[in-house]
Amino acid sequence: MKKATQADAIELCKILSHITPHYGAYVALTGGCLYEEGARKDMDILIYRHRDKKIKWGRLWLALADAGIEMYYDHGWCKKARWKGFSIDFFDPESDGEYGEQVFDSVTDALLDIFR
Repeated sequence: MKKATQADAIELCKILSHITPHYGAYVALTGGCLYEEGARKDMDILIYRHRDKKIKWGRLWLALADAGIEMYYDHGWCKKARWKGFSIDFFDPESDGEYGEQVFDSVTDALLDIFR
């Protein structure tokens, strides 16, 4: 994976900021790309719900895939993704889960979630 700079993370957050509101969410950059100097091993991005809305994760995953963001593992509170060769950790503060627990492992599972 490529190392991520603050400029890379901001570019991604700008892309996300046009997508996530349609699914009940907003984004915030956090972690080393925000407050450390130099390139980092991944980007840490918080995804939080808009007021009283529920985040539609299954539909959001599909929209992110259309934008070139590959969600590949969902631990509940931490969702793993790749974009342009960068590693991304999306954090959902309202979800439960531990590493080792997988909620979705594919777009197919995300699609199935839409109909639950």
